[in-house]
Amino acid sequence: MISSLLDRTLALTFLNLGTLLRVGWPFLAALVALDLYIGVKLFDTRDFMTLSYLSGAPAPSIDEDGLVLLAIFANVSSGFIIATAYLRTLLAGAPVFSLNLLIGSLAVFMKFVTLGFIGLIAAGIGTAVTFILFSILLNLMPDAMIGNDMDAFGYSLGLTIFVGSAFLTLLLAQRFALVLPAAAIGDPLTYRESWHATRGLGASFSMTGLLMCLIAVVFLAILGGLIYGIVSFEISQLSKQLLVVTLAPLGTLVIIVWIFASLHAAQYHFVRENYAARLEFGHDERELDELANG
Repeated sequence: MISSLLDRTLALTFLNLGTLLRVGWPFLAALVALDLYIGVKLFDTRDFMTLSYLSGAPAPSIDEDGLVLLAIFANVSSGFIIATAYLRTLLAGAPVFSLNLLIGSLAVFMKFVTLGFIGLIAAGIGTAVTFILFSILLNLMPDAMIGNDMDAFGYSLGLTIFVGSAFLTLLLAQRFALVLPAAAIGDPLTYRESWHATRGLGASFSMTGLLMCLIAVVFLAILGGLIYGIVSFEISQLSKQLLVVTLAPLGTLVIIVWIFASLHAAQYHFVRENYAARLEFGHDERELDELANG
């Protein structure tokens, strides 16, 4: 099961980078223009630091605070719109520019925020449960087994709690995550239906999601190395700044949308293909096309 889902996810991801760029290029071009504008505006500011307008670093004037908010809003909204257009193209062959794209983007954003709250709750529960279990285990263990190095044991306990809560959060998020691609194409899939549709697939989805996270980290590290190399070139400070403030947000957005939208598309299609009839899940292909195309 894991190998089948993983093969499909990797194939869909690496075969569709061109699709992502094709459906997203207008939004990416607008984002480049905005980043260049902000880079020029902030060039003469002594307090400017690389990517400060994205990280929310203190700006010396109200106007520059407005640029910070504008950049954050543009990057986030562009990410959701491109991800929605990409999912609609992969899953339903829907046209890129339509009113349903904006409706789907807003629906995906709302579902994403809800999943974020679910993830925070799951992380809190996972941390509490793991801490309680290890506290009980610690009280049952003889002192001789723990040894004198309590600091090392405490670090190990903290790491175990962190890993355990993170895995539980990932597991729950993957069980509910079918609502994201469903919202993109207008399929009124509920969280409850997503939970039932992914019964028995939690481990497979979580392992695939973890691997895709690692792939995203690798590509982000490559992007960071590329940016570092550009900064090392003997070019003007303005040119360096404009290249950095353009490549960093643009590259990060493309990588994250490409990897994780592909993951969700593969998971959604996998469930529809293998479990739709048994679980009475969602709509048939003709209905999905009608929903996505209005």
